Amino acid sequence: MNQLLIQWTHPEFSSIEGFKDNLLNSPFCGSSVDTSNWTKYTIQSWNESIYEGFRRPSTFLKLGLRSLLKAVREIPTIIMMRWAFSRGLMKFGVFKSRG
Repeated sequence: MNQLLIQWTHPEFSSIEGFKDNLLNSPFCGSSVDTSNWTKYTIQSWNESIYEGFRRPSTFLKLGLRSLLKAVREIPTIIMMRWAFSRGLMKFGVFKSRG
């Protein structure tokens, strides 16, 4: 998990419940917050993000070698994120606030 925290752009993660509490305590929130765990609906997108690079290699070739190296460098991170979501270490939360 520490490796994911280091490589991901956000320094800290929040649980769905913790973020719901933050929203409820915000002065910009309505009277309620609905949450849902959409991990099962989004899990395949992690694989697809890797496959897309192989489906359209000309995109990276047009952008140059540096772009290709950056894309390849992200593959291990994407694989670890997918693993964390599939094992329940991470969840993809969706939130809706009502006034």
